[in-house]
Amino acid sequence: MSEQRVEIDLNDVDAEGLTTVLIEDAPGLAVGDLVIAFESEDGVQAPAEVVRVNATYAAIRVAWTQMTRITPTALTTKEVVVDRVLASAQSRIIIPFGLAGLTPQLVP
Repeated sequence: MSEQRVEIDLNDVDAEGLTTVLIEDAPGLAVGDLVIAFESEDGVQAPAEVVRVNATYAAIRVAWTQMTRITPTALTTKEVVVDRVLASAQSRIIIPFGLAGLTPQLVP
């Protein structure tokens, strides 16, 4: 079974070095769970451990020294699909969520 991926904000770190994850974005987290924390904006990820959970947030301890760059394909946890009519043909433009600057993929 693969570890759950949770999105974090690298700018949201408390005095203990913990960062938070919204429970609604990562249901089922429990203290002691090992996860992969990633930030799509900077294209990085690291292993992390859940250390506290309440009804709204989970606090996680990220292994900052193990932070690595990730490829765009590793970021495809969410997609935004926009329907467009181009040249009288129905097409969809798929834009990977959080990958600003990449060229959208046109899907007939």
